[in-house]
Amino acid sequence: MNEWIYFALALFAAALCAAAGVFAHKQFKDNLPARLACVAAAVLSLCIVSELFVFNWKHFLSAKYASLPSGSEESSETADDGAITVTYTFDGSPVKNMFINAQSTYDGKDHNVPSRKEFGYTGDNEPINVQVTAYDSANVKGVTFSKRTVLKDVEASHYIFFNLTDSVSKVVVKLTGPQSYIKPDLLGIGFNKNTPLSLNFFRLFALFAFLFSCYLFRPASRVWKRTFFRTRLKRLLAAAFAALLTLGAIGATMLFNGTEANQEASHHGQYQELAKAFKSGKLDLGDAPEFLSELEDPYDYGARQGNAYRWDTAYFEGKYYVYFGVVPCVLLYLPYYVITGHNLPNVAAYFCFAALFVAGFFALAILFRRKYAKNVPFSVMMAFTAPAAYLSTVFLSKHADLYCIPIISALAFAVTGLAFWLASVRDVPAPSVSEGTDAPEMAKGRKLSRFGVDPVLVCLGSLCMALVAGCRPQVFLSAALAVPIFWKSVFGNRTLFSKKGLLPTVLALAPMAVVAAGLMWYNYARFGSPFDFGANYNLTNNDMTVRGFKVGRIGSALFAYFLELPDTSIGFPFIRYTTFTDSSYQGTVIYFATFGSVFALPYTMPALLGLTPKGFRAMKKRRFAVPFLICLVGSVVIAVADAQMAGILSRYYADMLFLVLFASAFAACALYDEMSPKARRTAGSAAYVMCIVTVICCLALLCVDDISSAKLYRPQYYYSAAHAVSFWL
Repeated sequence: MNEWIYFALALFAAALCAAAGVFAHKQFKDNLPARLACVAAAVLSLCIVSELFVFNWKHFLSAKYASLPSGSEESSETADDGAITVTYTFDGSPVKNMFINAQSTYDGKDHNVPSRKEFGYTGDNEPINVQVTAYDSANVKGVTFSKRTVLKDVEASHYIFFNLTDSVSKVVVKLTGPQSYIKPDLLGIGFNKNTPLSLNFFRLFALFAFLFSCYLFRPASRVWKRTFFRTRLKRLLAAAFAALLTLGAIGATMLFNGTEANQEASHHGQYQELAKAFKSGKLDLGDAPEFLSELEDPYDYGARQGNAYRWDTAYFEGKYYVYFGVVPCVLLYLPYYVITGHNLPNVAAYFCFAALFVAGFFALAILFRRKYAKNVPFSVMMAFTAPAAYLSTVFLSKHADLYCIPIISALAFAVTGLAFWLASVRDVPAPSVSEGTDAPEMAKGRKLSRFGVDPVLVCLGSLCMALVAGCRPQVFLSAALAVPIFWKSVFGNRTLFSKKGLLPTVLALAPMAVVAAGLMWYNYARFGSPFDFGANYNLTNNDMTVRGFKVGRIGSALFAYFLELPDTSIGFPFIRYTTFTDSSYQGTVIYFATFGSVFALPYTMPALLGLTPKGFRAMKKRRFAVPFLICLVGSVVIAVADAQMAGILSRYYADMLFLVLFASAFAACALYDEMSPKARRTAGSAAYVMCIVTVICCLALLCVDDISSAKLYRPQYYYSAAHAVSFWL
């Protein structure tokens, strides 16, 4: 079939589906449910047409290919490294594609890759690299194409399409394994084969969700002005549904990247070992080898070379300690070990804290809308809250290992604490008429203090914030948002430490005092100082005891965390790690590959608009300026602290990203209130576009190859996604 005719037919079928949608849109103008149902049916039909005729274009174009016999093999060679080179000759026939069936063979030895065995990749279904050199009338000396990957379980990878002239004389195929101990095994090769029709239901669903949501969030949509959730129960169910979708996305991220496999190194079991130590009445993980005490500087990475020791563990006066925040161990790992006698997996602990984070994030969003953004429809707020919550954790969920546990737990307690604090304040503006009565439900029915706060909720918020310090101390800077939250009811009325405000004040400070006392005792018992968490005694790739505060690191940190653009690629997943090779800083900067700055994500762009004169005036008018500045300044301080104390790492983005998203929310809501109804709808649609682009960036980020990636641990998932997206190859 001619390519132009084929695509013309596909476009004609798509046009019919679109016309049906337009007709339904006009026919049911006053019946919204019927209109949505008809539009959804039309969009689904369009998606099915696209799946059949666009994404499966190879099937129809290859239907009339004249199959070439596989018996034209001229030579076959196997190199010492196991690489197979096969040469095929032709009599000038056109060669349109190649079908290759290959698998890998494993030598059966242990090559320090036990993680892969858990996923079933023991060598017989590893990815095989295929590189083709073709000789045609336009390339008599041959042209070598880029490598392609063939995986036995991914059928689409077996078909490789060529763009050659109609006269091909020779094709040379070279197969290599991903590692020296994995050899390719060629099962068969054919040319000009018909590609089977393949329906990808995940792609179909994703396309439907994208197109239908584009319809829902278009500027003329009723979603910007219609009330969908008038009652408290409906709003609660809608928020719960959105939160569960977000948590499901986090779980899918962990599953897709094989996070449970990246836990086998001994240093990833520190929380489990600490739980055992606590049960036996100890604070340390045991004695360190004597050679460390014999070294002049045991924290010098080079001096420790050639000796066995615990990696990324604090060493102090002959013993090993855990320098990570102790709260996750006390709250999850220790109770689980005491009750069951087994170790709690890191991925399970991560998911528990992620669930708390999502719940706290949505509660905070609901309370924020109720107090500050009542003009924003509830349905719209939930639609934009879900991607924001997922984005806040995406850098962590990709790995979900030991290093991510303190960060996700700190974020969970921070947003939950802020939600409790915001819920405790009674001075809420009149509810939005469009959304019905929206009283402060968390404080409803509870006795309030005379200056307008719920003491119990204040106490719970302070407890959560205090626990943040025991997870990741730098995230405790988010507690500065207490100033704008309580300014009118506490600071404005000067009731702090007053007689009538004594009970709430005590309940606010008591949890922090108790937790602080416990942490200070824990630090003193281990390192002789109540303020020493032990991070400087870490046995890592640099001497943390002499790291110090260096002004020169600040510029690198601010650029990497807030200004750097992502590095793109022409091939799937279209983004790559950024590099740190051009820094002129003459000193040690611990840098692990990142993906660009937080402001490279479109979802954070409103924060930049808030820095404009118009945006800042709008926030001052609504008293958003102070919390906005607290969030931005706090994120900068955290970024500098991270760079000085540890380095520039992708997981550290989570320390500050949630504050930048808060700042974006303040700016967006302030500017939204300044707009006309028509401008609001247009701005909302633009925000939806930013949301979609951000989600696409996150999905691409998940596929980037690193120490914990789908390409390494879930190659079947990775290459299936690659061929589903890059369907034109």
